[in-house]
Amino acid sequence: MAAVLLPLVAQGGAPGPEADRAKLLAGVEGIPKFGVPGPVAIFGEGAFPVIAGGGMGQPGMALCAAGELGKGRVVLFGHTGYLDGKVGDAGLGRLLVNAANWCAGGRKPRVGARSAAMVDFFSGEGMEAKRLGGAMGRGALDGIDVLILNAQGMTDPDESAAVGEFVSAGGGLIAAATGWAFEQTSGGKDLVGHLAINRALASAGLGFTDATLRHGADRFSAGGSPPVLLNAHAALEALAGRRASGLPREDLAQATAAIELALSIQPAGASALIDRVKAVLRGMGAAVPSEEKPLRADKAAPERARLAIEARLSQLGVGLAGGAHPAAAKFPGAVPASAPRAARDVEIDPRSWGWHSTGLYAAPGETITVTVPGSVAGAGCSVRIGCHTDRLYHLD
Repeated sequence: MAAVLLPLVAQGGAPGPEADRAKLLAGVEGIPKFGVPGPVAIFGEGAFPVIAGGGMGQPGMALCAAGELGKGRVVLFGHTGYLDGKVGDAGLGRLLVNAANWCAGGRKPRVGARSAAMVDFFSGEGMEAKRLGGAMGRGALDGIDVLILNAQGMTDPDESAAVGEFVSAGGGLIAAATGWAFEQTSGGKDLVGHLAINRALASAGLGFTDATLRHGADRFSAGGSPPVLLNAHAALEALAGRRASGLPREDLAQATAAIELALSIQPAGASALIDRVKAVLRGMGAAVPSEEKPLRADKAAPERARLAIEARLSQLGVGLAGGAHPAAAKFPGAVPASAPRAARDVEIDPRSWGWHSTGLYAAPGETITVTVPGSVAGAGCSVRIGCHTDRLYHLD
């Protein structure tokens, strides 16, 4: 993991999240790795990483993160295993108890959970705990201070809104989700459009992602202080004001990764984060790679960082200038305005697994319209433009 020298404190010299992190990790040396965890995106000014992992030449990511939502507090884990009730690890058990106390803001917490095992665990720790049933509607959370939530199946916007209102009014939330598995567990739904809990968490600057967190060890250490640039808000502050050229290469990679991760869960269209990203990019140097002037990692790191973030914005349909990215004229090349645009019926045999070529070329920056039979809509089919799925940003 890159060593970032920026302190984990709030702006203006006021005490920052390090004090809260210390409360959450009191008596915790580390927690186990369950399966393949996913990272939690952090992009709120007051949100912070609690436990991070990564390494192996890659930027760090947050396994556990926390922050405030209105008058309440939130702690998130990037894998449902941390809240499945099998708390046989002393470090994890202590962290969950600390999280409940922290979320309750000094009160002796009354805990509510759908999981009987979680109710038994917190009851065994001397807390008042009760089993919740049915939908998380308004009023369903009365009588508790902290909600323990496996958010994997929360696709109902009304439930998400009720949880958000509960926390904003002063409640606490300890939640977990395995974001990369959401498409499988939801029957093919995409995380950005359908994992409803992320809508409530957006105001806290936190969210579950569909990425995976590479971590070579079987445990995550709670020691040390995670890089402040795990937070996309802090990363953007570091890039702003043309400071990108002064960041070490490792820090620049960490900042870029944090911003990309946060953008990956933004809904298509406008958001405060997207607006901030655009404003920062406009103050950075242009990023137009060419055969004559490649953006080499050792000589053009800020431009490469900008290009990576611009690519993510383009995937959201909110590019800086609209239309084609300026680099498209260099590669793969501009399509003449005089070239005929085609409309074609394409027959696909669903019994043949995999990709099917349409035989058509998508001109950079132009809108492509696809019409399918009603029986196909919502069946999990997708359209890919281009034939590459690899990521090459790590190469020189």
